[in-house]
Amino acid sequence: MDLGTLNHSAAFRSKDAQEMHRYVAGQLTDHRLDLCSGGFSAVMHHAAIGSLGLHQLEYGATVTIDPGSLDEFLLVQMPQSGFGRVFHSQGETIVSRDIAGVIAPTAPFRIRWERDCRQLLLKIPRRKLEQACTTYMGATVRDPIEFQFDMDLRTPAGQNWRHLMEYLLNTLALGDTQRLSPLAHAHMEEMVVAHLLTHQPHNYSHHADHAADARGVAPRCVKRAEDYMVEHVSDPISLSDIAEHAGVKVRTLCQSFQRFRQTSPMSALRDLRLEGAHKDLVAGAGESVTDIAYHWGFNHLGRFSLMYKARFGERPHETLRR
Repeated sequence: MDLGTLNHSAAFRSKDAQEMHRYVAGQLTDHRLDLCSGGFSAVMHHAAIGSLGLHQLEYGATVTIDPGSLDEFLLVQMPQSGFGRVFHSQGETIVSRDIAGVIAPTAPFRIRWERDCRQLLLKIPRRKLEQACTTYMGATVRDPIEFQFDMDLRTPAGQNWRHLMEYLLNTLALGDTQRLSPLAHAHMEEMVVAHLLTHQPHNYSHHADHAADARGVAPRCVKRAEDYMVEHVSDPISLSDIAEHAGVKVRTLCQSFQRFRQTSPMSALRDLRLEGAHKDLVAGAGESVTDIAYHWGFNHLGRFSLMYKARFGERPHETLRR
């Protein structure tokens, strides 16, 4: 993954271990930091996309970190160079460019970062994770969510996770993410959390099979979902919002759309938004292509242009000029 865009985000640098400890604790959680070698020269870059936090962290020295548990968020550790050893209730995991570490909010752990270890960290709020687990898995979250610790990034699911992270990093390249449409934020959060819950094994994974039992009502749930999407096409609705309104779980809705519409709910919503953008471009109400794309939740102009041309046979600026 290219971390160049994250390197241009807010950063804190220090050769003082105590100073760096305080800063990292403020960004993540309190922890014990012990130096195991010389050469300490740490830097942390950070950025936010909606409720997701992206951090790049390196210490320049071998260190051990013991936070106990994270409590309020889940953390995915993805070394971009070097490696680390994570000690947890499931044993020991070596995280590297090929193996990411998925640390659940209540899982106690400690980690030894080697001096050449530079990590990309993704922070997901516990509340959002638990809400999505109820929506996607059809489960009431009574016990803390516990994930399999290691994520193999060489598998198809792992490679898709890499692509998601690259998508987030490319979004940062657009500049101030706070200026992005709420539609874009909601869409990115939804993709990340959904992928984690559906592809990374956890103690609620078995509920996913039971959530697909409502196939008999598929036509009605699809129609309800389509009506809801039309009514809220310009609002920052998520896949979980659509499923809730349709009266089924997310997995059931996705299977029903695939069976009866040969597409996914979010692809159908994207097509509706492309139609909305097309109407605005045809009307030519003085707005630019950029303004119209952002209004309809398309934050990547290059992809918007390609999708628009595939659907309407011309590029957005060609429609606007007519």
